Amino acid sequence: MTKIDRKRAFTVPESVFNYPYAVVHSRELSRDDKVTVLRNLKQELVQLHKAAEEGRLDERGPGDVGSPFAALSPR
Repeated sequence: MTKIDRKRAFTVPESVFNYPYAVVHSRELSRDDKVTVLRNLKQELVQLHKAAEEGRLDERGPGDVGSPFAALSPR
């Protein structure tokens, strides 16, 4: 198992973890760290969905809105 880049895990979690359960099952993060990372993922998704609704997505396009992290987004 490779070591995770903790700084990236907190600042750009989607670049470190493929799915939310990967965060939950990480043995390198404390419970509080996992909560923080998952909240950061949720915040990123909320911003991405808001941008999609307002029609201001960048070159990533609407396809990224349906990422594996979509289960974290508000409905």
